[in-house]
Amino acid sequence: LDKAVALAERLSPALKGNMPNSKVNLANGVTGHHGWAPNVAIIAEVGSLQLEMAYLSKISNQPKWNEYGERVIKFLEGHKPQHPGLYPTMITANGKYTQAHVSFGALGDSLYEY
Repeated sequence: LDKAVALAERLSPALKGNMPNSKVNLANGVTGHHGWAPNVAIIAEVGSLQLEMAYLSKISNQPKWNEYGERVIKFLEGHKPQHPGLYPTMITANGKYTQAHVSFGALGDSLYEY
């Protein structure tokens, strides 16, 4: 548990704002995005983080992790896609979907699974 919380602390620079950054350097906290997806969050990463942070809050008794996950989900709920419930795979921090591609496989699966 201590290592999970320590890892979450080191990941936390990527968890600021409405959407997570896709990458974080664990040594210095510098965050960024994939070169092939600049300035967007991948919807599968967003969905996966929400579940993981909620569980970490539960087992660590630290509500801040769940608060992050809930903040992201509420943000998504406030930025409905064109087809309700079918989220395109990439979204900016201001809630703009950068393309219309929806996937239950790569880039989208974790949002729907969790």
